[in-house]
Amino acid sequence: MNGLNINGWQLLKLIYVLRSVGITITIDQVQDALKALTLFPDLSPQLVLKSLFIHRPEDHQLYDMVYDLLASTESSSPDSEHTAPGQCTGPDQGNTGDGSHQGIGTGQGGITLILKSSRESSQSSATSFQMPDLHYLMGLKGFPGTIEEEETQEFDFEKQVKFILGQSGFLTWSNSLELAKNRGEVSEDQWQTFEAYQDFWNRQIRQVLWQERLQSQNRWDILREVNWRFKPLNSFTADEEGMVHQALRQMGNRLAVHRGLSKKKASRGTLRVSSLLKEMVRGNGSVFRFEYETYVLKHPELIVLCDVSNSVAPFSQFLLYLCQRIKSRFRKVRLYLFIDGIWDITCEEWLITGDSMAEIRSWGRKHSSGFTDYGKVFKDFAQNVLPALSTKGTVLIMGDGRNNFRPAQAEYLQEIQEKVKHIFWLNPLEEKDWSLPDNLMKEYRRYCTQVFPCRNLSDLWQISKKVFS
Repeated sequence: MNGLNINGWQLLKLIYVLRSVGITITIDQVQDALKALTLFPDLSPQLVLKSLFIHRPEDHQLYDMVYDLLASTESSSPDSEHTAPGQCTGPDQGNTGDGSHQGIGTGQGGITLILKSSRESSQSSATSFQMPDLHYLMGLKGFPGTIEEEETQEFDFEKQVKFILGQSGFLTWSNSLELAKNRGEVSEDQWQTFEAYQDFWNRQIRQVLWQERLQSQNRWDILREVNWRFKPLNSFTADEEGMVHQALRQMGNRLAVHRGLSKKKASRGTLRVSSLLKEMVRGNGSVFRFEYETYVLKHPELIVLCDVSNSVAPFSQFLLYLCQRIKSRFRKVRLYLFIDGIWDITCEEWLITGDSMAEIRSWGRKHSSGFTDYGKVFKDFAQNVLPALSTKGTVLIMGDGRNNFRPAQAEYLQEIQEKVKHIFWLNPLEEKDWSLPDNLMKEYRRYCTQVFPCRNLSDLWQISKKVFS
């Protein structure tokens, strides 16, 4: 598609793939796209469709990736259509009249990066690196082509990228170049060229890996792993967490539009129209008494229990953040952390800030052995917290159910279930892992109103609408 005119079939395929990866495209948007492509044939189809289909900055990279992958399926040589920053047609064309060109020249088996200063006149004195053929590197012994047990596909994918960069010698070369920059031997312009080259090859390697995976599995929905809505919450980098918090704030705002209010009879407040009409019918037009009503929150109490052991802490962080955004929907909110003990954090000041991960981990280090014990936690909760809870309260548990082969003590969860209105359990593990030998979900779920998989933002949004609406 890159460099080709989009026909009807290619447009339909693009729409199908974008929907498969989790981007919503409406019929109205498709109609607008057809009109725009007809009215503006000189504009880049990629940019025209991007402006119509993509409405969040976070989706730009995913769209470009899908577009390039579709373009590669239309070409017999996937790598040939992509040009690195400053690429030239041959090694000797890196020189210009003033000898100051910094670019990338093609070399045998790959592409060579050439960094030259204005004082350098020959390629032999330039700092250069040649990237070998990517498919050759993927065929080397030791390439992580299979997913190891208990590892996610995303982690395995990153291992493949690191393997290719390591085997090509790129990591060694980039480290030596960084040392040269620290010694003042590499100029700022040269370093910027290197960074552009590094970014280019990171994208190229991922694209080739995705091409291989798409060809082997023949399904586009696997690209949902790249969509930030479907990425596991524990896979976001520190830089990406700001994007997640922004999405959670928007979730909270949408949930807070309807505050979950219910009407209740009162001695003063708003006049009850239904009672007024009944009085007029009974009194033949005369009204002898007035009834009033007032609004109250229909959700009396929310109690949140978050496992903060290493495997679950990133998921708990985002749940706590969302609960802080929607606490106005409840008359009372209580927040607790646990590993092998339970700690009340309802009044902690750090909860109102986005950077809570360090605090969450510090509580686990200070107050526990580090090994989860759900049985002990439910026992402590039933004995010390449960007596003060409302019978109409909702308990929300974030945990993976892995108990390190300790006693389940499910009778205490049953005691909690008999006292409160609802228990909702959010589990960050895939459902197939709920039946592992050290996992107690099969015993605990019988005392829960509902158990939800909760691995990503899409799951959390669907859960929020069911639990908090």
